[in-house]
Amino acid sequence: MENNLTIKGVSDEVLECQKCGKVELKRTIVLTDGESEMYYGSQCAARALGMRRKSTVDRIAEGRSRKPKMPIYRGGVLLGYA
Repeated sequence: MENNLTIKGVSDEVLECQKCGKVELKRTIVLTDGESEMYYGSQCAARALGMRRKSTVDRIAEGRSRKPKMPIYRGGVLLGYA
């Protein structure tokens, strides 16, 4: 588990995992350590958070179903919330 990482949102703009380099992902999970943002695939994000992949995906889905909703970024710009 990497220190102090939290889920910031989901992006469909960056489709490459910055952890393992896997490309052509459907989306990436945006993680932040408070200073910078990282774009990880769901499996790498789960490992970085010390969670199971399903738990990470469930947490994102839960965030989408309640307010405030998860932010959607495209090109580093906040487009809105999903």
